Amino acid sequence: MSFISSRPVRRVLSPLCLLLAWGCHSEEASLESAPPALATSRAAVEEAPPESLPADFLQDIQLALPEGQSVLVHHPEYLSSSFDPNVRVVAESDVWVTFVSEAATFLNAFGYFTYPESSPPTTTVGLQKHLVFGNASAWGSGGTLSPGDRMRLGRFPAGTRIGFFLVSNGWDWGQVDYGRTTYYSVDALNPEPLPSQRRHLVSLYHPGAQRRVLAFEDFDRAHEQANNNFSDLIVSVTSNPATGTDPSGPSIPDKPCPESPTAAPASCRLLHQYCPALPSGVYALNPCDTGATQHYCDMSSEGGGWTVAGWQAASARTSLGLTSRGTVGSEDWSRGLACVPFTEIRVFNRTFGEGFVQAYPAQTWNHTAVNMAIGTPGIAFKQGTYGPASSEIMMGCVGFSWRGGVYLEIACDNDHEGRARGHLADYAGEYCAGGRLDSTWAWSDGTTCRYRSTPYTWGFAIR
Repeated sequence: MSFISSRPVRRVLSPLCLLLAWGCHSEEASLESAPPALATSRAAVEEAPPESLPADFLQDIQLALPEGQSVLVHHPEYLSSSFDPNVRVVAESDVWVTFVSEAATFLNAFGYFTYPESSPPTTTVGLQKHLVFGNASAWGSGGTLSPGDRMRLGRFPAGTRIGFFLVSNGWDWGQVDYGRTTYYSVDALNPEPLPSQRRHLVSLYHPGAQRRVLAFEDFDRAHEQANNNFSDLIVSVTSNPATGTDPSGPSIPDKPCPESPTAAPASCRLLHQYCPALPSGVYALNPCDTGATQHYCDMSSEGGGWTVAGWQAASARTSLGLTSRGTVGSEDWSRGLACVPFTEIRVFNRTFGEGFVQAYPAQTWNHTAVNMAIGTPGIAFKQGTYGPASSEIMMGCVGFSWRGGVYLEIACDNDHEGRARGHLADYAGEYCAGGRLDSTWAWSDGTTCRYRSTPYTWGFAIR
């Protein structure tokens, strides 16, 4: 709670009240046995074995969100309206919530709800809430929670947003009183008069621990005595796979750049998010949680944070990205990208400093075979063989279109349609000056082909 005076006596008496309440009501009591505004519903939420939270992880949280310090004053970027604090599921995942700490005066209740990506609720009417911690208070502070206590929320498909709610002082005699003021992770559902006051959740990602930290404010932020410390309840969110939820947004720990995180992150995007000042170069990544390997990160092009699959000379007989060969940084190099989450692919001409970006639905890289196409019909990036398998002809492009479909046997820019951007090879590029690209290559901007048979190095990266 961020209310300085008039701390309620019920917090002091709460342990005795809690014992008396449990003597009368089970936490799983039916709705019929409780007053209309009181309820307990866990839905698919299950208690999970507690976990041991690393000491450095807890220290990073304490440094980022010190109790009694105003987030509005010291870290206004945590409250940016440009970032959605709700957890975004990018690949089907199991999701857990772990209790970290609380510094509230109130006995708060905490839970979650879900909604489709890009369709946040505009009203609380009909919102299906699932209780996670009926009493989100720690031992010695009116509750029974200890750091590391964990609940499994369930398994969620890609495209799901997981939102959260906190019922301020909502734990009442063994039940949750939903009639009390509730704050939501969807700003529009909160009661403050100004949009800038409606954010009640700080959402930070810890690249080293590969988990999200959620910190709640349980008091009216429009009140003159609100101190905006966002430490009334702090939990962490994890998923399996670890890359199943989006790591976007502010990150912790907030260390001086260009210091790298102690643990290898899953992607260059996370590394760039951790420290935007890091230069392009080779870094240790651990996308599959199987051990760190060396990858090249492009930290400057198109906003930075690109995990590079590799690059090679513009030749019609290559197989970029299909094997791990060569030395990172050499003229002929590639690296597998298994398990790296992405929403964009960039095809680039390293020699001439050009590139094209295409957006895709959120997914995890799992393409390991030759002759592949990824993306939605009509918009695809393709790498692999074209024609006889022994030819190993390589193409990379964005903006591929062929009668609304993606066909592995057809070149990126086929004989009937143009608009392909990026590196083209072999029979592609019928509209190129000089005719088709039989047994040669060119760089296309979607309208014209350039550098036809001119030596250049090209490659692709994901973010």
